Amino acid sequence: MEHQDLLDSIVAEIGALMVEDEKIKDEVNALRQEVELLKHRAIETQLDFRELKQESERIKALFAEIRDRTQQTREDAAQIRANQAQSIADAAQAQADIAQAKADIAQAEANLAEVEGDRHSVEDESQ
Repeated sequence: MEHQDLLDSIVAEIGALMVEDEKIKDEVNALRQEVELLKHRAIETQLDFRELKQESERIKALFAEIRDRTQQTREDAAQIRANQAQSIADAAQAQADIAQAKADIAQAEANLAEVEGDRHSVEDESQ
């Protein structure tokens, strides 16, 4: 009987070890699944990171383009202001030219009147 008790004890221990072995196998399988899930997540994260990096590069390029366009717009605005100032100066010069022309006409009319007056005086004296 002692041998039987020893055998029963060994069989029970083997049974317990087999149950424990199944639990360990289940845990190992669960860990493998977790590792696979983590691998997939890592791959997705790498892809997301690559996409973010590409998007970041695209945004940087867009900002550079915006800076260039902004600078060009500033230069264009400065040119427009310079053109506007030149137009105002040209208009003022045109007004001054008109005033000078009117003064020249008035002077010419005065000179003509003086010449006609002198001519009448000469004619009157010669008669």
